[in-house]
Amino acid sequence: MEKLRSEYAFVLQALLMAGVVLMLFDSVFDRLSVLLGRKAQTKLDTEVRRKTIEIEGIPDHVYEVIESKYLLVRFGNNEFLEQDPSPSDKRKMKVRNTEFSVETEYRELDRTIEATVPFRLHRKLPTEFKLFVEVEDPAELETVKTAFESSPSCASASISDSIEDRVYVVLERFETTTTPEGFRNNVVYPQ
Repeated sequence: MEKLRSEYAFVLQALLMAGVVLMLFDSVFDRLSVLLGRKAQTKLDTEVRRKTIEIEGIPDHVYEVIESKYLLVRFGNNEFLEQDPSPSDKRKMKVRNTEFSVETEYRELDRTIEATVPFRLHRKLPTEFKLFVEVEDPAELETVKTAFESSPSCASASISDSIEDRVYVVLERFETTTTPEGFRNNVVYPQ
């Protein structure tokens, strides 16, 4: 009888452990499906549009030490958030800070960088972004910043506080928005 109770207790413990494992697995599976669903929904709600941007007046020695990229800050902007969007739209507007490479060519004759930016544009919401360049030699940061600040294509340029080899550029061609933290970013609107 004692042996039967011991086996019964063992089976009961095994079933309880299996139940706990299934609950954990179910929870993880639910979270993964939600995340994957959001990624799939983001792909459905967005499309990649290539835009060519010219940045004039950049010396060739500056172009040689940089790599151009852009930061997709988020879909939507502060002005849109202030309009009390739906919970679904609020989720779409979470900060992403996703980096994308930018193809560039340099025209020596007129000292112009021709950048082809693969914007991921939302079909309904504006896209907040910031162009930036990574500088090979941190000693060149101030020179690169000054060159972009002097360009008529750029509204401003600033050295990153948190990433040591980066200069952020606000382009004159696009509208701007200011984040709650005080950063200025560019905005591109749906087509």
